[in-house]
Amino acid sequence: MKGKLRKVFRQILQFSLVIMLLGRFSVAQKSIKPPSADVYYTRGLAEKKEKGCDSAIEDFDKAIELNPRDARFYKERGECLTGKRNDEALADFNEALKLKPDYVEAYYGRGNVYFHEFFRNKNSQKDKEKAFNDFNQAITLNPRCSECYYVRAKLYFWARDTGEKLFADLDKAVELEPRNKEYRMWRVSLYLMLDEYQKSLADCNALLEINPQDADALLLRGHSYFYSGAYQKAIDDYTLGLKIKPVASLAFLKNRAQAYRALGKISQAEADEKRLKGQ
Repeated sequence: MKGKLRKVFRQILQFSLVIMLLGRFSVAQKSIKPPSADVYYTRGLAEKKEKGCDSAIEDFDKAIELNPRDARFYKERGECLTGKRNDEALADFNEALKLKPDYVEAYYGRGNVYFHEFFRNKNSQKDKEKAFNDFNQAITLNPRCSECYYVRAKLYFWARDTGEKLFADLDKAVELEPRNKEYRMWRVSLYLMLDEYQKSLADCNALLEINPQDADALLLRGHSYFYSGAYQKAIDDYTLGLKIKPVASLAFLKNRAQAYRALGKISQAEADEKRLKGQ
């Protein structure tokens, strides 16, 4: 009899333990919360950086669905849509600015959308004016936004205004971010177009102080020397660039051959031209 009672007692105890464990599991399950809007937003930023915008849009969609009152979510999605679905990008930037009227990045982003539309439709005066207005507002709100000056300079360029306003903005961008290669490289290209070789040399030298192995800067400095008549210095830069970046041999060999010919070194020029034909 006692054995039967013990057996029954064990069964009741085991059953109770099972019920208790199931209860705890149920509570644990209920305590697991779904991801928040910020989680999707953060994941979207990571996706955007690592894989590009196409992978990030879905996360920004979800963040907005969960919290439609955060301007950051619209701004990021707007950036991802720019150049692809401009109407939707504009709607996102407008919403971001409605939620946060002093949002510099949203003015900059919306200005970029208008810039894209102006570039696509060259006679779109309204888009050009709207782009300028947004870039102007972004700079007013943050006078240290180097990228704002840089992109506004590009807008001046495509609006065929290559005068003082363009260079004032480009100079300001470089002043604010002197180690930015993109800013200086574009300024060098403009200086070469305008035959301002001493100025292009100064920018190339600044880039090479930052990185002596910068093959792009060597190529442009070679051009600056070549067009200013310093052919041997151009050859030296093309030769060094060829060693640093042999995959770009086409550009270096072609220009070095021209420099050799300008110096009257015909056999060296022909040797480079022969190498070019073999590529």
